[in-house]
Amino acid sequence: MTAADTTSFQLNLVVYDDDGPNGGPGTLLAAKTVLAYPKLVSQLPIDPVFESFDVTDMNLGAVGSGSVYVSLEWDATTRSDVFIAMDEVPPEPIEGGYQRAGDGPWVSIPTVHPRYRTLYIRATMPPAVPSAPSLRTTFAPAHINAGQVSALTIILNNFSQPSAAVLSHDLVDVLPPGLVIASAPNASTNCANGVLTAVAGAGSARLAAGASIPGSGNCSIRMDVTSAANGLYTNTIPVGALQTQHGGNPDAATAELLVGPAFPTPYCASTFVRGVSPVTRVVFADIDNASSVDSTRAHEDFTARIGHVVTGQIRRIAVEGHTGTGPNLVVSYVDWNQDTVFDERSERVVVGNLVGSNGTDGVQVAMDMHIPLDAMPGATRMRVIKQSNVDTYACYNEWFGQAEDYTLMVARPDAIFCSAFDAGDDGQCAQGGGG
Repeated sequence: MTAADTTSFQLNLVVYDDDGPNGGPGTLLAAKTVLAYPKLVSQLPIDPVFESFDVTDMNLGAVGSGSVYVSLEWDATTRSDVFIAMDEVPPEPIEGGYQRAGDGPWVSIPTVHPRYRTLYIRATMPPAVPSAPSLRTTFAPAHINAGQVSALTIILNNFSQPSAAVLSHDLVDVLPPGLVIASAPNASTNCANGVLTAVAGAGSARLAAGASIPGSGNCSIRMDVTSAANGLYTNTIPVGALQTQHGGNPDAATAELLVGPAFPTPYCASTFVRGVSPVTRVVFADIDNASSVDSTRAHEDFTARIGHVVTGQIRRIAVEGHTGTGPNLVVSYVDWNQDTVFDERSERVVVGNLVGSNGTDGVQVAMDMHIPLDAMPGATRMRVIKQSNVDTYACYNEWFGQAEDYTLMVARPDAIFCSAFDAGDDGQCAQGGGG
């Protein structure tokens, strides 16, 4: 994989059956999101760099025998800088490659790229020794409003064991605080001998010992959950929570449920057409937030990080980030009047041009920020944006960059009360005097 200025990004790894027209890709069998690290290039040809992905949790064992197509997919309208490298060296074409745009028809790659020869895909089998059962958990839908329900599913996998795995202890899922089983739990399991306890209003569910996961297969439990409070709820079933005669789950199972308006609602989302170039640290007031240089999200939600400011103050903001080869303009927006719109004239501060930083070397730009005397008190959205090469705006940006949102708690200074007759010419209360 190659890219001009992107060190990592997310894409979808998708497996299709070969039951499409003329033996091409057809039925979607499995899919998962993976993180890729393309090779940065400035010219061709290049030596290949191979990516590897663990597909154990895609349950491909259920496919049985036969041929499948493996596809790497992403939105090229937002990530136009990333390419799959194709080999053009062998003298004769090797058929079998397909490509498509969006949901359009699959087209043979040599039809589009006549010099195409092959892409290299190698499947490596897991160790011969069967592994312990594993867990996977999901929410559907993964975004609801407060009071609505989402189906929580926990999948118990036992694909590498030929014999059934019997639970030796209860499997307990403790929900994150604030998330509970819905008033109509709709709880069920298809695990043999499974006894599932999921009580309305409870913060946990339990599959009793004695339940059985079929050999070379899986089973699942399901229940509806809800929350009355907005927030991002992360459900984690820890390592070893599933215990059987074949061992315990070696990895934690995690899923996220967003309750309430999707971030960054009610504000606009920041987009970067060419790709992500991360902000890695923001320092302002009480906020000192370091974030990943490998982030692939164009717009990060750090609204739980709160900085306290007082109207009339001057506070210094400092920002660090990955710049690539050119300068990056850093800008901060604060919605001082809390109208959910970042004003490009009155609520924008240019922090500076960040140059020659890998995002972890401590190089930063800084600027004093004046807290307006007429700023509305209370929770206030702050957005920090970094973009390469060109000017930067709150919502839409053409080049590489990233935005991060934070919360400021704005307060006004303590009022000083005195009579008009006691007030001095400088606006301060005079000493002494009568009432």
